[in-house]
Amino acid sequence: MLRALRRVLLPTLVSAALLVDSASAQGWYLMIPPMEKRQTWPEWLTREEGRRAIAENRPLGEWEIRQVFDTAEECKTTQAFLIGAESKYRSRKIEDIQKEPWKLPGPENAAFNARMARFNLFMIEDSRRIDYSRCVSVADPRLKR
Repeated sequence: MLRALRRVLLPTLVSAALLVDSASAQGWYLMIPPMEKRQTWPEWLTREEGRRAIAENRPLGEWEIRQVFDTAEECKTTQAFLIGAESKYRSRKIEDIQKEPWKLPGPENAAFNARMARFNLFMIEDSRRIDYSRCVSVADPRLKR
């Protein structure tokens, strides 16, 4: 009887203890906003893909977790480093785009060239997401979906 009771109660008590422990645990997320597609009316009419843009006004529950930290200070330090690194990346990428090293000659390659230009612009826009990043406590109620 005691063994049967232990088999039923022990896992329940352990689960409850872990739940309480994880709820009281502190941690920090470096979060970045999602991207969303924004189309103009002419783009929609011509079935063009539209432009992907940063959706910084979306609720935090929809943001992506970039990294997890033990303290807010670690999060802020990494955030500052990543903002600087992404800024340098964008500068180099813009210089590359102006040189157009991928561009193939001839009218038959126009579609490829246009796709590559859009792809490079997307990569620059995606790297800007870190500029809108936030360090958020694991216990922040805004993270609930």
